[in-house]
Amino acid sequence: MGTQASLHLRGRRIDSDAGVEPAVAAVFGHLRAADELFSTYRPGSQVSALRRGELPRGTAARGPQVVDPHTGTDPGGLQAVTVTGPTLLWADVFATAAFARGGEDVAEWVATRAPGYEVAALARAP
Repeated sequence: MGTQASLHLRGRRIDSDAGVEPAVAAVFGHLRAADELFSTYRPGSQVSALRRGELPRGTAARGPQVVDPHTGTDPGGLQAVTVTGPTLLWADVFATAAFARGGEDVAEWVATRAPGYEVAALARAP
């Protein structure tokens, strides 16, 4: 489906100004990029991922943001944890907890506490 959009241009030199066509293309490029992120009709959009209850937790995009509650430092064991499940709230809770906890058994740890949620974890290179 997608979002329908039209652009109405007005002015004396709309038909003859060489800068109009690239400007229109840029506007539609921005709209396409926004649609790819926010569309509820695209299965791969970020909004659709949130609707599915999929939430990644890790350090790649924003640096350390979760601390080990026992030491107050970066947990250090995992690079990223993604949890998917029925609700975004609990996916976020378990992604954060699993990332802070670390360990090779995070998938089993979440599975015993949250049936219906799936985990993908990326360990840091030694």
